[in-house]
Amino acid sequence: MTSVPIRWTIMMFLAGGWACAVQSGTNVRRDVEEMLRLAGDRTMPSPGEILVLRVDTIPVGATRAFLILESVYRTLGLELEHVTSSERQLGGTTQRLGPVEGKSPSAWLDCGQSVNSTSHADSYDVTLSVASRVLAIQGFSAVETVLRGKAQPRDVSGAMITCTSQGTLERRIADLVVQRAR
Repeated sequence: MTSVPIRWTIMMFLAGGWACAVQSGTNVRRDVEEMLRLAGDRTMPSPGEILVLRVDTIPVGATRAFLILESVYRTLGLELEHVTSSERQLGGTTQRLGPVEGKSPSAWLDCGQSVNSTSHADSYDVTLSVASRVLAIQGFSAVETVLRGKAQPRDVSGAMITCTSQGTLERRIADLVVQRAR
């Protein structure tokens, strides 16, 4: 009888300074901040900012999962400013995010709405930082992905708005890795 691995997903919503981690002694928020720095995001998250770390198991080894992950980023048109094969980490920051797979930025990010219910993600200039890393887990791998968006009005001066992930882009990245691993 052949054993079929079960894919599992963990999403950690990190607000404030700390979050529970899968491994004891791990400061997940610190790890997420480091991943975002690798992606080119040089600003520290504000204390109340919500960051979503998505963790998906992939039924292939970590080296293969990393190679697939890199090709998924390229397919989606996501910037790759940092690729470290030895640590299986990659990421980048896209300035003026446009459609990804034909979907507008509001499919991936919640940046709030104007008084006429227009999504700021679609009407503002959006900067998107995305980072992933692959961890080896007993013949399988875990793909961790985090993203962070910021939006700024295009035609008028105004403060930058912090966006919250919808979780959909992280899910799409993991789904494509799983599909290509088959």
